[in-house]
Amino acid sequence: MTHAFERSYRPDGIARQFVAGIGPPGLGRRQSEIGCPTLVMHGGLDPLWGPEHAEATASQIPATELWIDPRQGHITHREQWIELADRVATLAR
Repeated sequence: MTHAFERSYRPDGIARQFVAGIGPPGLGRRQSEIGCPTLVMHGGLDPLWGPEHAEATASQIPATELWIDPRQGHITHREQWIELADRVATLAR
């Protein structure tokens, strides 16, 4: 827990993350232009952005795999790395 806190403690990052989450105008429309297989991963327990944001993103991108992990909050944890790598490898094949 200490490592995660020290690695990610950036109070000024809150505003940057919020602005990034809102996205620039038109970003949603441009997502439909993505032409490669895509994995949209989201935490089912994310306290900042609910799963509906991932669902909306996935609905805009053709050939998308949507993975809402019910164990995950806003951060991908080490325990998920193998499954994430497997999903990306499968998608790449």
